[in-house]
Amino acid sequence: MLQQVEAEGAGHGTTVPAAGSVLDDGDRRPLRSRDGRSRPGTHLERRVSTILLLIISILAPWVVHLAAPRQRALALVGVLAVFLLYGIFAENPLTQWEMWAGLAAGVLTVLFLVGGIGGGGGGRTRAPRTRRPRPSTYDEGNEPTGEI
Repeated sequence: MLQQVEAEGAGHGTTVPAAGSVLDDGDRRPLRSRDGRSRPGTHLERRVSTILLLIISILAPWVVHLAAPRQRALALVGVLAVFLLYGIFAENPLTQWEMWAGLAAGVLTVLFLVGGIGGGGGGRTRAPRTRRPRPSTYDEGNEPTGEI
């Protein structure tokens, strides 16, 4: 309901809403819940969030493993940054089962597909490298004598 009052001093009968009046569209649901959080997402949003966290968690061990040996610490920091960003913009990943299940699956796939568990079952063995003898840098008769 809209309350109207006649504006003072306006001789032509203009009406304006009274102070404190509200335009009522009939929807009394609050935009936020009582504790200040926004409304919970739809079922589809929750499913997308679950799938996204599961994919991130499965790929995280592979990202660290496939990085160059000197860059693995940086790759680990990058993975932690991705989880931090997910925690900031979506929800806390530490309390979600998807993160832990994905990390376990990712670590197990890295272990089984790359090195095998217990004795390196699937890993390739390398033959030790043999060194070629270095060619002599001194020609015959041109050897150092130690005299200056």
